[in-house]
Amino acid sequence: MKTRRVLIVVDNVRLAESLNKMAVQWVGSCDVHVVCSPLAPPEVRRHVSGELDLVCDCKRILSCYDFLFSAHCRQIIPSNLYSAMPCVNIHPGCLPETRGWFPHVWSIIYGLPAGFTVHVVDGIIDHGSILYREEVNKTLLDTSESLYSRVLSAELSWIKDNFFRLVNGGFSPVPQSADGRVFSKADFDRACHIDLNETGSFRDFFDRLRALSHEGFKNAYVVDELSGDRVYLQVQLYPGSFGVDSCEDCK
Repeated sequence: MKTRRVLIVVDNVRLAESLNKMAVQWVGSCDVHVVCSPLAPPEVRRHVSGELDLVCDCKRILSCYDFLFSAHCRQIIPSNLYSAMPCVNIHPGCLPETRGWFPHVWSIIYGLPAGFTVHVVDGIIDHGSILYREEVNKTLLDTSESLYSRVLSAELSWIKDNFFRLVNGGFSPVPQSADGRVFSKADFDRACHIDLNETGSFRDFFDRLRALSHEGFKNAYVVDELSGDRVYLQVQLYPGSFGVDSCEDCK
């Protein structure tokens, strides 16, 4: 069997670090090159071997590789790539329920399944046929950060065990149903603005706030009615028996 020439385009720092280490171990079994797109955060670049623009470098990619794997790549794969070579994306959400931006956030807010999906790339965002889908359990203690971290762990575990099977066509594509919704960056921005006059159940507010809580990011906010400034907020959640921790703190 001919050795596949695989290009991995990754724009997530944790995935980049792990996939680059895996690629070193795969030498001899598969010719893998790990890069980032021009839209990658600066910290990603320390863990990859270079940068490729999927649009501007299209001819180079087609001449050097015969399989493209997108791992949270922020650049849209152009049609002249996915129509000429197999292009597969790993999406950090369950398709078709959570297409688009920040699927783990909507999983918490709307009670949708959390997990990841490996799918064929076509001309519509997160729309192509599904090769594999895996759900990740959620708990009431989950924030955006904890749930996303667990999804990343599940993705990396699956890639480690199934990458060769994937690039050699070992998964049968299953067309997606028409159900689900595409969540945009604008949807996320609207969710981040919490209207102090908004009414609803505390459960809805709690789920929304924990879904937007991610260390290092300013997401959920209210607006100070006097100054007009934003006031950012997030929750920290702790497990424990009812009443015990709070009583101990009062001693």
